[in-house]
Amino acid sequence: MTTVGTMMVNVMEDDGKSTICHIETINFEGKTWLVPEWLDNKAEGWTTPKRIFRPLAKAAYQQRVADLSGDLSELLTSPIPISVLNGQIPPGRENEFVVVERPDVKIYGSQERH
Repeated sequence: MTTVGTMMVNVMEDDGKSTICHIETINFEGKTWLVPEWLDNKAEGWTTPKRIFRPLAKAAYQQRVADLSGDLSELLTSPIPISVLNGQIPPGRENEFVVVERPDVKIYGSQERH
């Protein structure tokens, strides 16, 4: 079973402005991965990530903060360039992120996403 959760992420826009947003996560191959976009197969009742990514630095995950609802959430402390959410790692930062396009993961209706 693939676990699904959310993480607060500091997304850095191309103009340098940043926004904190929630991005869904999955456990894949023993690691937590962020899922910026899903592909749904409603006829068969499953969904799959279009892509997943994760920072390589473990320290990037170390902060827990209260979100607007007061719940504790894990915050990805290092800003993530918006291009990474779109599957493109910026030049010179290839050693900071791993991106996997269309991983072999299917989440069925009984494993609801957040």
